[in-house]
Amino acid sequence: MIALIQIEIRMLATRRLNWAIGALLLLAMLIATASGHQQARSRQREIAHAQSETAAAKAQARAIAARPDRPPEQYRNPSDPYGYLFYFARPHAFRALSPLALIATGDSDLLPSVIAITPGHADARGAATVTNPRLARIGRFDLAFVLVYLVPLALIAMAGTVISAEREGGQLPLLRAQPAGLGRIALARFAALAVVTIPATLTMLWLVLGLAGAVHAASSSMLAVLSLDLAGFMLFWLALAGCAAGLRITCSASLTGLLLIWAVMGFVAPLACGWWAGLSAPSRLQAIQTSRDVAARFDADAAGQTSLWLKRHAPNLPPEASQHADLQRLALDGLTTEALASYARAARHYDRDAALWQERLAPASPMLLLDQALLTAAGQGRRDSLRLTEQADRHALDLETRFTPAILAASQEQQAGSDGGRAEQRYENWSSDPVIQPDLRRAPCRALLLWAVLATLVAWALWHMPRRIAGGRTGAWA
Repeated sequence: MIALIQIEIRMLATRRLNWAIGALLLLAMLIATASGHQQARSRQREIAHAQSETAAAKAQARAIAARPDRPPEQYRNPSDPYGYLFYFARPHAFRALSPLALIATGDSDLLPSVIAITPGHADARGAATVTNPRLARIGRFDLAFVLVYLVPLALIAMAGTVISAEREGGQLPLLRAQPAGLGRIALARFAALAVVTIPATLTMLWLVLGLAGAVHAASSSMLAVLSLDLAGFMLFWLALAGCAAGLRITCSASLTGLLLIWAVMGFVAPLACGWWAGLSAPSRLQAIQTSRDVAARFDADAAGQTSLWLKRHAPNLPPEASQHADLQRLALDGLTTEALASYARAARHYDRDAALWQERLAPASPMLLLDQALLTAAGQGRRDSLRLTEQADRHALDLETRFTPAILAASQEQQAGSDGGRAEQRYENWSSDPVIQPDLRRAPCRALLLWAVLATLVAWALWHMPRRIAGGRTGAWA
């Protein structure tokens, strides 16, 4: 058997089509790596810009508070909680980059890596917001796309017509007449394909990642797991081609069947589940209309609505406090939050389900399993996006929880700025940037290997069935 595999390997090396497929695959990996590297650098610049903006606002607050002649207006006074919250507190929630961030860009075109946390926007809480609709694209050409979608096409092109081409060309009787037997020849061919294509693909992958500097930054365990994932994924498609060879069908039927499986696993199933998940989305228009109704009622009687809100949150304040502009703004935001509480809960549940639906579906498709593993390694998994939006929401609520009592107390005592410039330092600690570290959970490669084993067993069973591809003969591998 080893001698047969060596012969098949030499035959594979002499086929120009295989070399052309390998060259095109390497070119695609190089282009995808450049695209992913550009996207990772863009995300890094976005994070750095957000950090510098927050640092500049805090430095400005400290500089103003250190001056002996502080501004008399309350809204520009960093020692006043209201002034600091709305003019100097500019925190951002962002995701730290993974060492393998260039492998997969994921939904970074739609869900930004940085979310500005701004008070007074209760109508947007609980739902992810696209910063620029023009960024909504089908997807970037990244390494994840090459590995999940193009590698199976390359394997189908090389292994999809094994044995069936000989039958259509009239060479099958010659193979059957060989002493080794048709079964051993077919097994040697698929084994040779596995021995050649898997190491070659892994070598090309780590070569392009090494050129981009990602291999040195990533952990060896993560690289090992990704190698096993990709090896199991490729074994599955080679075994699937073996199933097609064992069905005694034509070359066109074999290629059509393999391409149909590729399309169903890669496109039809995710699109169908995404459409199903979208049916339960809460009505955004209804939430907008609710917030508009609250604003209209508030504009009609701002003092009265503020007085009602203050009775629940600060009953000790005098009635004339409802005339203060800062308390009116707090009251409007609080009333809007209360009116949208049910929508916010529904939106959070929907975001969680929408972020995890593909992860739950992944075991049903090797393509989704590999995609999940690559997104996880790149820090672009659905869980990472969900954690980012949830952390931004929690931090916004935490800001309101901390600053609202301080604003009410300052309005009642009228002692803003009387602590010698220490207040803005305390407020600065309240508004620090929350950083989300990538959730580098290693997607288990056992599921992909299980798919490969199952496909291999099916191919073995098909070749052992009576009237297999060799013709009317029965029996096992000859």
